[in-house]
This record gives sequence, C-alpha cells and structure tokens, in this order.
Amino acid sequence: MVRFLSAAGSAIIFTALLCLFQYTPKDEVEPGVYHFGLGELFTIYLIYIAPIYLTLGIGVSWTADQYIRGKFRKLRAYVLSGAGIAGLIAILAMQDDFILPALLLSVLLGAAAALVYWLTELWVGRICKKSRHVHRVRA
Repeated sequence: MVRFLSAAGSAIIFTALLCLFQYTPKDEVEPGVYHFGLGELFTIYLIYIAPIYLTLGIGVSWTADQYIRGKFRKLRAYVLSGAGIAGLIAILAMQDDFILPALLLSVLLGAAAALVYWLTELWVGRICKKSRHVHRVRA
C-alpha cells in the first residue's frame, strides 16, 4: 500500500513540477499561437508519467527493498535506476536521430523523478507508521 501511495503521490508531484517549468503565462504568449493551459499540461503529463511510476517505480522500489539495506544506498539505487530508465526510454524514442543533449536531459529528469519518488516514499512511510502507532495506542 505504501508503494502504491508513493507512486501515485510522486506522479502528481513530479507532474506538477514539470508543468510549472513548461507553463507559459498568458502575458508572454505570442498572439495567434496556441499554448497549453496549466490544466491541459497537467493532464497530458500525468497520462504519460503515472504509468511509469506505477509500473517501473513500484518495481524498482520492491527490488531495492529486497536487496539493498540503508536509506542512502537505496537513494543511490533509485537515482541510478531512474536515470537508466529515462535514458533507455529516450534512446528508444530517438531511434535513428540520436541527440546527446536530449539524452542527458532525459537522464537528469529520470534521476529527479526517482528522487521525488524516494522522498515521497519516506514521507508516506512515516505517515503510515504514525497512523499504525496511533491505532495501536487507542485499541
């Protein structure tokens, strides 16, 4: 349950962060050129980002929990996995037109997405742990 909540929360947080970086305010929009609104950007990005978090993010989290001990070792595994997954997706999307700056940006965004997942998982884990403790004390 913690992994699912972490993946869902991370998808929403990372999507919101990307939207804030990509959004063009109305006073900066060129006349006659359509720009996506904040809600449209959020919806489109969430459609792409959420499945990746829900499948690969949960899978990497489960694997890291099985084989790696220590918070910072898991952080390193998450960041390297996120960078690797994003790099692989970028390479597959580029096919014949390999562009190194685009690949590096994708790797950086993958590492950032993994960092958001790791932080969200820590936060959700603490909240769930506290709620379990409160329920035990009341019972």
